Amino acid sequence: MKWAVEIQSTSLDRRNLADLLCGLGFALINGIEFPALTSEEFDKCNNAGEVFEKAKAVRGAFKGPSQTDPEFVLGSVIDYSFEPPRRHAFLEVDSVLHTSSTGSATLTISPPEGLSDAEWH
Repeated sequence: MKWAVEIQSTSLDRRNLADLLCGLGFALINGIEFPALTSEEFDKCNNAGEVFEKAKAVRGAFKGPSQTDPEFVLGSVIDYSFEPPRRHAFLEVDSVLHTSSTGSATLTISPPEGLSDAEWH
């Protein structure tokens, strides 16, 4: 095993989490600070960024339409090829749409100054 990705938060107990991960082709191990997932697919990756991208697909399976585990949060990618293992942290930013209303606007269209209604139409 070369790579693993920590799971910072989950609403599932360890056994259910392990079973679900196994069904997706991953194994649950003890990470440095949190439980972690690993797989042969991770070990084929060349860098921590590639591993994190693959782990996001797992997160999508848990938090996606099925809502299997809405509290599922990925943590650091652990590189076990070093002693002690190295942790790689990734920051993700979600876009946010903010709207506010301050009242209602009124638009009145009238003839320009100096023109009558008849001349305007």
